[in-house]
Amino acid sequence: MERGGLGLNALPPPKASDITVHAEFVCTPPMTVRFTQNSIGMAFRNPEEGTVLQLAEDLRTGAVSPADVEPVPVYEDANGQLWAYGNRRLGAFQMAGADMPIVRTSEFIPRYFTTETLGLSIEIRGYGWWSPITGFTPYEGD
Repeated sequence: MERGGLGLNALPPPKASDITVHAEFVCTPPMTVRFTQNSIGMAFRNPEEGTVLQLAEDLRTGAVSPADVEPVPVYEDANGQLWAYGNRRLGAFQMAGADMPIVRTSEFIPRYFTTETLGLSIEIRGYGWWSPITGFTPYEGD
């Protein structure tokens, strides 16, 4: 399913100038990274980490620094597109509009690639859809 009529190249891969290098990690604009999965749960696996929405709010207000969040492993495909193996964190950084710490991996893991939206949006199970282009869309009737 393609949302909003967007094609595969709607989000360009990051340019070298988009990537900020820090002493401990590399940050990139999260809008240049695509989701690998079709859906995520709202809560992180570790209950102490809270929810995607809480992390987004904490990043937006500065209560949490991007440097305090575990870098998101990303896979770069042959076309230079970045794909996240940390879809909840990617969603939170996109919602917050904060540059995201990443670590690149050359490992392609096919079982993680369940996206049906070309990685441009993701379902938050029980809530609705998130897209960095259109924002949050709750399920109809919610």
